[in-house]
Amino acid sequence: MRNKKKTDEELLRMLIDTMMLTAGYPDITYDDLVKRTDNWYSKYTMTEKQRADWFKYGEELFRKERKCTAKKAYSSMQWIDLMYGLRVLKPQQELED
Repeated sequence: MRNKKKTDEELLRMLIDTMMLTAGYPDITYDDLVKRTDNWYSKYTMTEKQRADWFKYGEELFRKERKCTAKKAYSSMQWIDLMYGLRVLKPQQELED
């Protein structure tokens, strides 16, 4: 039996849950954030390494679920990152925080 293709909302849920887990916020999930109307994505932060790990996960997820090229998967992740990605701390900011 073939796997059912995930909906856009299911993919977004997986990406946001993984982003928060990767960034060190395991208690915060998509369900917690979807109801919020504030700029939650700028209140939480992640390092460049964490962002790269999450980005790689997302690209692989898009390639697997949407059967798309690496270029399309990368482009899709850029949009997700732009819309929902956490603020990335530069190395100097990490030391100050």
